[in-house]
Amino acid sequence: MTMLYKTGVILISSMFAFLLYTYYLSSKGAISAATLRYIGYAGVILMFVFMAMLILGSKGENRRITVSILVTIVVFKLIRIAMGW
Repeated sequence: MTMLYKTGVILISSMFAFLLYTYYLSSKGAISAATLRYIGYAGVILMFVFMAMLILGSKGENRRITVSILVTIVVFKLIRIAMGW
């Protein structure tokens, strides 16, 4: 594994922990809906950046798996947008 791949894995793990903490705060009512929307926009952008780091830092079979995960996430997001969720 390259350093870029390891960095991408660490950043995605950190982002997941941040999203769980954000969910916890929103369930307590400490974050407004508008703030959650902006956190969601930033999260999607960061997810694409981190996935690009994983794709560029991986080789062979790992790259194919990472690309297929990214495509699945993008398709799922497009379906959610089309359904108005």
